[in-house]
Amino acid sequence: MPSDLVITLSVLFFLVLALFQDRVAIEVVMLVAMLTLAALNVITIDEALKGFANPAMLTIAALFVVGGALQSTGAIEFLSRWMLGRPKQGTPILRLIAPVAVLSAFMNNTPLVAFFMPIFVHVSRKLRVSPSKLLIPLSYAAVMGGTCTLVGTSTNLVVDAAMRDGGSAGIGMFELTWIGLPITIAGMIYLATLGQRLLPNRTDLLEYAEANPKEYTLELIVQRSCSLVGKTIRNSGLRELPGLYVYAIDRLDKRMAPVSPDEEIQALDILCFSGMLGTIIDAQKIKGLEPVEHQFFLDAANASLNSLNGIPAATVPQPAPRSGHLLCEVVISSRSPLVGQSVKDADFRARYGA
Repeated sequence: MPSDLVITLSVLFFLVLALFQDRVAIEVVMLVAMLTLAALNVITIDEALKGFANPAMLTIAALFVVGGALQSTGAIEFLSRWMLGRPKQGTPILRLIAPVAVLSAFMNNTPLVAFFMPIFVHVSRKLRVSPSKLLIPLSYAAVMGGTCTLVGTSTNLVVDAAMRDGGSAGIGMFELTWIGLPITIAGMIYLATLGQRLLPNRTDLLEYAEANPKEYTLELIVQRSCSLVGKTIRNSGLRELPGLYVYAIDRLDKRMAPVSPDEEIQALDILCFSGMLGTIIDAQKIKGLEPVEHQFFLDAANASLNSLNGIPAATVPQPAPRSGHLLCEVVISSRSPLVGQSVKDADFRARYGA
């Protein structure tokens, strides 16, 4: 019907406008558009909900779950160390992006890029190059690698589902490889040669932080499962984090400061860090290091666990005593409910106790 066409075009116009302005979350914009079409009877409820049962959508969602599990268990960090090693000055860009392209062929490229972004930013700090020199090749390598197999990118899965709905046989797992693999190889060679000269050399956040230093402190407790247990400060890699300094170690009732590079890290040590915000965040990503403030347990459970491990309750490290006012610094994101409200209207004191 003409009226349905007008409604659809109007909704599409406002949809594109909202996405362009980027003031509302993408998923909210898409959901509102779908509900609007359903409410005006342009589409039926069954048609509106049919997409949520699409095999391609469920496959993509499952890949995000798998990716989240890899990240939370530390498998991504292990894979990155195994594949990337410890990059140094002069490390070829092909050495860094080739493993990403291989993984992208068997894992959805969107979560893969999200996982590797902080790793590549960290590598850029070590190499003292602009993150754009690594992040753009990372994105392109993931996209090109995703063209090699069916599950490499969500686009392939959506096309496969559309073909099956139309009565076709669909796309085989490696049916696209004979096209995608040569394109990926050629693209990787381009990125490693001519592409490097065309990449922008934007000012790194680390360079700005070094020119405008602002240090933070953080206390992290070493869990028994931490990979750093038994390693010295020098061998642990903590000294390779730029702009980060371990200024003290709290062990039982003893504080060691300054910390010797040959000091061996033990379980339940509290490592006291000082450094720039970005690097401190990198330290928190090390599996088995947890903020001290998170180590609050029920007394009974704590005593039971300590007794099983043969540790007297009195010797378990506790957070350093806090007194007086505590200063915290936060960033208000663009999607925060506080945006556009005064401190009074947001009931800030009652809501956050600050």
